[in-house]
Amino acid sequence: MRILKANENINYWCTWLSQNKLFEQDALKAEKRPQNTLFEGDQGAKGARDVLCEKTVFGENGFASQWNEEIRKSLLLMLDDGWDVDYNKHPDRNLTSFGSLQLNKQRFPSFKGDNAQRLKQLNDEVKRSGWKGVGLWVAAQPASPTCPTEYDERTLKEYYAERIKQIRHAGITYLKVDWGKYEHSADFRRLLTELGHELYPELIIEHANCCPPVNGIMSDGKIRCSDNKAHISLTRKICEFADVFRSYDVTDDKLSAASTLDRLSEILRCNNGFTNCEDELLIGAALGCSLGIMRSTYATDTDMGKRLNEVTAALRWQQIAPPFAGGELHASNNTLTDECLFAEGETWYSPIIGKITKQAAPAVMARNTNLPEVTSDTASPFVIACKHPDCAYSIAAVKRYKYKNCAFAPSIACNIENADKIGVFGSFEAVKLIGAKAKLITVTNLYTNESKDVTQNAIFANGAITLPVKPLNDFLSVNDLSQPAFYLALQ
Repeated sequence: MRILKANENINYWCTWLSQNKLFEQDALKAEKRPQNTLFEGDQGAKGARDVLCEKTVFGENGFASQWNEEIRKSLLLMLDDGWDVDYNKHPDRNLTSFGSLQLNKQRFPSFKGDNAQRLKQLNDEVKRSGWKGVGLWVAAQPASPTCPTEYDERTLKEYYAERIKQIRHAGITYLKVDWGKYEHSADFRRLLTELGHELYPELIIEHANCCPPVNGIMSDGKIRCSDNKAHISLTRKICEFADVFRSYDVTDDKLSAASTLDRLSEILRCNNGFTNCEDELLIGAALGCSLGIMRSTYATDTDMGKRLNEVTAALRWQQIAPPFAGGELHASNNTLTDECLFAEGETWYSPIIGKITKQAAPAVMARNTNLPEVTSDTASPFVIACKHPDCAYSIAAVKRYKYKNCAFAPSIACNIENADKIGVFGSFEAVKLIGAKAKLITVTNLYTNESKDVTQNAIFANGAITLPVKPLNDFLSVNDLSQPAFYLALQ
């Protein structure tokens, strides 16, 4: 496994959700379907795939113009499923068309020359739009008529060696390997990774263990990752070599936090590389994970879309405490269960529509540090903590959908060791910092970058500093539904 530097290009904004929403908006204008039903099953994926093209990326209000300059310069622009296949090609009938890694000429007609030249022009244009560069979604298979039946290592090496060299010429540094014929083949994923390391050391290859958006085995009423032994076994195999391992798709908004936290409770135990937690941004910031952001102005009807400012907060905190690889994970034996009754139009995953779906995760998790002590009631949020490599510490209270309107905030006591900056995400009643030493305490709002001296609000006693959070609420306000996000600096 290649050791990545913390400041490498491992955070990205992914176009997939925006592809879905743009397709939905266009279809609604044509009055083809009722609102919010277009995601469901393969129908949504087909429409979203066919949306992706040069116009939607670089045209007016296109994907490349999303976010402000501060955010774009911190992220790769990840082109998701659709960039390398013809229109109206879908895996139910055209599986062997996927995995070409050739910039499609129908979709991107302005880019000329051979594939290496076209990819370089694409990457250059994305950079001119203010991004770090382009990332590419990759099917876990070659585009070949023999792909569904044959796995030949020599042929695969020849196929991908040619394409990695083209990607190297283009200066593209990130591949997101997803579903395909070999999606559950650790051998295929290892081959691709090792070939990338050999031919293009700067290339980061992200892997995942493709799975439904809810954990466990629904037919057996099991709701934890650990209930699916085969899934956990494959996850561990892939984590042995992956540069980045992605926690993978979850339900839209409702149970995403619980599902993601439970997956992280397994992944972070075995992954020596970086872990990408997708669009759970405050979880990612608090646990030192890389981000696969999907929310956008195209999706303001979703819960995540009403919390756009969390993108700014997470990225600003990661300037202080970047994502990191490896480390130890501790998880409480006590778990919390979140639940939701999904109505039609509330999720793209058809099997759970009309059913009460439950997901459980550890009540408290901590990375590279001891579990914090949490004082709460039955409506407590999930609580996570992390000691980062560079004298930073972070904590987060993660709201549960079951209690999304509950104002209860826990109190937390944590040993911050030698940390001098403490990131705080979510709502707390009070934060007790054991072992902290400071004469001056300032709080910085991660949304506005405004700072304030809060030394007078702190309680110094018994080798600890306790800070009631409620007096900070007005200072920490933000103009959307984003959760509180700030950091304390101890001097």
